[in-house]
Amino acid sequence: MKIFKFNFFITRIIILSVIISCTKKQERVQNPAERKETFSFMREGNAWKYQFRIANRVYVGTYRIMERKNNHYKIEQNFDPIFQFPAITSHWYADQHSFSMNSLGPGYHTHYDLIQIDKQPGEYWEYRLPGPEIKEGEFLSGVLSYILLEKNSSIHLGKNVYHDVIKIRQSASSHLRFYLDYYISMRYGLVKVEGNGFEWVANKLFYSPITIQLVDRNF
Repeated sequence: MKIFKFNFFITRIIILSVIISCTKKQERVQNPAERKETFSFMREGNAWKYQFRIANRVYVGTYRIMERKNNHYKIEQNFDPIFQFPAITSHWYADQHSFSMNSLGPGYHTHYDLIQIDKQPGEYWEYRLPGPEIKEGEFLSGVLSYILLEKNSSIHLGKNVYHDVIKIRQSASSHLRFYLDYYISMRYGLVKVEGNGFEWVANKLFYSPITIQLVDRNF
């Protein structure tokens, strides 16, 4: 029997989980009256449906914002049973400066950014994951790097055209052939991910092309 272990998206969140998928930082304390909706898609009740293409396999997953506490958002994630990834609850984070799909939740003061709004194209950030770096191991390790490739770009997805898209590339020092490009609309959230991920099959490492695409949303 084949046992698949996926390592990807960002993170125990959207998908083939990268243990931690963004830059760790201290949470900012905001005055609610001064809070700006930089990421207007972060509202209770908003939901997204994605199609995952991993090598020659296709899956469907949904994400819904269940509730908000300060800048933390409780997310319900559900996947096809054949995806071998159970329904889980996680937390995202958003303030006027940053967006994260991997937060420890309202009781903690750190989160891991996917977007840092003050970055300009060509600028990057990186951090070292805890523990030793294991080359071509089962999980990402060593240094994760992020570079902002584009701002205010456009992308066509089916009948929709998104004009306010930020494109960010993620890579890792432990897996030199691994990378993910995230396309995030400032109005509608994550719309696409593509790149070269990896999976473990029968205790062997295989690199596989990955595409994650938004197919439906309720707002």
